[in-house]
Order: sequence, then C-alpha cells, then structure tokens
Amino acid sequence: YEASWIMAQLSFCAPTKYFIPGNHDARLERIIADRLPQLHGLRDWRSFETLSVDRLTGLSNQGWQVQHQYPDGRVWLNDNVVLKHGTLYGGKPGTTVRKMLDATAVSTGQGHSHSAELAYELRSQRHGKQIIMCASFGWLGDPNGPIPRANPDVDWHQAVGLIHYGSERFTCNLIPIVDGAAVLGCDTITGDNYVEELRDMWPDENW
Repeated sequence: YEASWIMAQLSFCAPTKYFIPGNHDARLERIIADRLPQLHGLRDWRSFETLSVDRLTGLSNQGWQVQHQYPDGRVWLNDNVVLKHGTLYGGKPGTTVRKMLDATAVSTGQGHSHSAELAYELRSQRHGKQIIMCASFGWLGDPNGPIPRANPDVDWHQAVGLIHYGSERFTCNLIPIVDGAAVLGCDTITGDNYVEELRDMWPDENW
C-alpha cells in the first residue's frame, strides 16, 4: 500500500516517468521461481503477470514506464548520459563512483549503493576531450529503519539526483536530505509525515 501511494504522489511531478527495477525488486521473482515455481509466470485474464512489482504497486496504471528487469533496465537521457539501477558498490565514500568511472564509457547515474557521490573525469577521445560523469544518487529509505538503527556505522545517504539535459549537454547535482529537509536553490523543502493519510485510506492496516 505505502509503496503504491508514494509512487502515486510522484506521478504528479512529471508527465513522463520511468521506473528502473533494482535488485530488491528482482527478489520477488527469484523467490517465486525458487520456492513456488508453480506460481512463476502466473498471469491474469489480460495476460498481465500477476505477481510482479509493477502489478502489486500499480506502476503502469499510474503512468510509469517500467523498464527491463534488473540489471538490464536503462533510460538514456541523451546520447551521452544513461540512468540505471546499477550493480557497483564501493563501501567507502567516493569509491562507488570510482568503480563506475573505471567500468563505463558514457556518463552514468545509478542507485544501488545507498551513497551520494558525484565525480567527473576528463578523457582523451579521437576528436578531443570528453567529460565523463558518474553519480550515485543515494537512497530514500528511512534513516531510522531497522538496518541503519541496528548498525550505526552504516554510511547511507538520503539524497536525490537532479540532472538538467539537452540534446547533447547535461549537468548533474546531488541534493542531500538531512533531517527530512533539502535545499534546492534558495529554497528549503521539508517533508511531511503522511501516516495519517495512509490510515485514512487503509484504516485496517497497522500504520
């Protein structure tokens, strides 16, 4: 319920929306294939796969364009920058984007590592110099959730990435979220507690 509600709120932010499945989304299909193979590929009367993240959260019905399953999902913003969930994780600040730079020939933004990192590298190409950008966008989970709370040394960063782009050029900004607030330009944006809205919509759930 909560995931579907959050994605519905984000649906109002832009006319075009892409959802790139990650490794956590792939767990559902893997668990079904391993433990309940009889249900693998189960489809409803419209031939839609029933037990999928897309169907359970209603993403396609909300206008999201769901990309290929992890790790193959990609969204190209232009010929020079691509977004994906990603597979690389560095473990220490700055090491995730270093691994990304070593592994890619195009500018890349990813999630996956829960760290907020941004790096640029100037490379020599046949027709001159080219800047390669790699960004790890952080995460939007609960910093007081069970995993961060149980391990105070976890170095996860709440953040979002903002990319402005045209047909060829682009620029990337990382926007940290600290104590539920983020600074965008000259404005401070503060999040609201939405639990009461969830209770109103699904009163039988234990929110």
